Amino acid sequence: MNFPKLSCRKSLAMSLFLLLTSCAKESEKPANGVIAVVNGVSITKREMVRRIELTPVPGFHRHKDRSKRVLDMLIDEITLSQWAKAQGFEDSPEYKEAIKFIEQQAMIRELFFTEIRSNAVPDSQKIDLALRKSMLRLTVQTMVTENKEIADKWRKRMDSGKTFKDLTEDYKGDPAIKIKDLSLHWGDGSVPIQVENVAYQTAVGESSDVIKLANAYAVLYVENIAQDVFLTPYAVNMKQLQIKEVLRARKETVLANEYVSRLMKPLSVEQMGDGLEEVVKFIKKRVELNENNGFPLAQIMNEELTLSDDFDLSLPVIKTPDFVWTGNDVTVLLRNYNYPIDKSSSASLRKTMTEFLKSTVTDYYLAARAGQNGLQSAERVTEDVHIWSRYFLSFIGLSAFSDSDSILNDKEAIVRHVKALREKAAIEINHDFLESIKLTGIPMVTVWKNRFNKHLAAPPLVKY
Repeated sequence: MNFPKLSCRKSLAMSLFLLLTSCAKESEKPANGVIAVVNGVSITKREMVRRIELTPVPGFHRHKDRSKRVLDMLIDEITLSQWAKAQGFEDSPEYKEAIKFIEQQAMIRELFFTEIRSNAVPDSQKIDLALRKSMLRLTVQTMVTENKEIADKWRKRMDSGKTFKDLTEDYKGDPAIKIKDLSLHWGDGSVPIQVENVAYQTAVGESSDVIKLANAYAVLYVENIAQDVFLTPYAVNMKQLQIKEVLRARKETVLANEYVSRLMKPLSVEQMGDGLEEVVKFIKKRVELNENNGFPLAQIMNEELTLSDDFDLSLPVIKTPDFVWTGNDVTVLLRNYNYPIDKSSSASLRKTMTEFLKSTVTDYYLAARAGQNGLQSAERVTEDVHIWSRYFLSFIGLSAFSDSDSILNDKEAIVRHVKALREKAAIEINHDFLESIKLTGIPMVTVWKNRFNKHLAAPPLVKY
């Protein structure tokens, strides 16, 4: 049997899967504790929550029908994965490679649960303080730049008596500066945490010092603070639960990064320049042959390309005390992680490849620590591998639908295929139970790596 490849062209069809919503064919109500049953497969509340922690859900920040949208996604995954299994796609090399990778990631996730999450519970005093802040709307003006020299000039001018208004006038129209008016509540995610913290510590009519962000610098001016949220006693309890989750996630981020620093500090990890250069040349060649540079690198890596003497991927790229990765190993890692590499220039490619390799080496040692702790047989690892495996298999099934250009160019045809599987499926939904599940809209935001918070959550996302 010929197994479908997840090529960059077919990714157009796969992306539709994350946006599909349709009405399920229903029969009798499932048993208590089960949200839905799809062709005999039960979906529980526990599985729903775990699923949205594992991979991103489009538009999850929107409150309306949040639980229903997650359930629709799970139903589509089940029907697609069942179809793919019936076609024998579980035997594909791509799927087997993915399973090996997700077993590693599931162990990292379990390590997070056992050694980080239990130590990240916020105290009641912090919850009450955050609750009071969350009822206040702050109106602020910000100036942001990625240029450190400009940020240093801001510091000097502010030290000499320049006001925030003076700075905005001086840099008005400068393309390297972004000036914005913002309105925010504590914990709403509209600004970086560093900016939020400083904003609530700054009095009305005052400006902050220069704030160091992950990849930029900022200065803010607080224009107004006013309470615009008034809660009933019941709403206060619900809000406290939400705030507890936000505080826990933020603390988890700090603890996780500290954990990784302790783990990696004693190790000697060497990146080999010649080996990395061969990988960079190889990637650039694939990008040149690919008709659309907008696709993630992992999909380009799945395109057929006849190798020549121009590339020597047998050279070592990473050397550690415990393993050596060649260029061939790195290409497999790129395909598995689906990490968004910056391919705009050779310099950008080298830089982001270096960051990517730091991340993958860290994951190797996190998984090794998890194995030493015997976590490979943990119940949650087994459950996560099951959920992730179905997720991957559903994508393989979806790619099979887009096996011809005629179908690929007709996005509605892909939607019809997925809906057809639903129509044939026996689906039972407990609507009362579904409506009782109040998802907060806060996914797992803990990050193992300091500089990867925009790309890889803990554990790193299998699909980005």
